[in-house]
Amino acid sequence: MDDLSREPLVSGSLADLVARDHVAEVTTNPTIFANAISRGDTYNAQMSVRGEMGPAARATGHHPTSN
Repeated sequence: MDDLSREPLVSGSLADLVARDHVAEVTTNPTIFANAISRGDTYNAQMSVRGEMGPAARATGHHPTSN
């Protein structure tokens, strides 16, 4: 499978594919990921938090005020 977005993870459809169709690997690339981010509001909250982080925190995904 070469099309990962948050929707299949949240909805459970990815788990269904794994169980039913034995999907064993999921990949994505920057273009697919950018497309997923730009559609709808699924990523808005997380992207807003990352936008508030400094450059080092964005690179590592670790917010300096989180544990």
